[in-house]
Amino acid sequence: MTVEQEEFFEELYSKYFNKIRLYAESVIPNEERAHEVAQDTFHEAVRKIDEVIHHPNPPAWLYTTARNKARDCKRKYLRDLKRCIELNREMEEAIASPEASMDERLICGESPG
Repeated sequence: MTVEQEEFFEELYSKYFNKIRLYAESVIPNEERAHEVAQDTFHEAVRKIDEVIHHPNPPAWLYTTARNKARDCKRKYLRDLKRCIELNREMEEAIASPEASMDERLICGESPG
């Protein structure tokens, strides 16, 4: 990164990081994930510094990138949540089946008998 690019990025980061983080929090109601989205947005800006520095509206580039990263984060979260629900349902069905052993039932918190 050139000195000019580094100075540009530092200024962009200092002016917009908190705004991008707050924007991410409005989309993702989880402070840690929103912070990660903001960090990822600026990581992407570093990777594509030439594109950002020549963009007609660098803050708009940041917000667009943050929006896309927030959507991706939400999509991954919902996919993982769906998998957990499916696994939980499968486990409950397996335990409820007559073939489930007493050990399986005890592991999952069912009382014997």
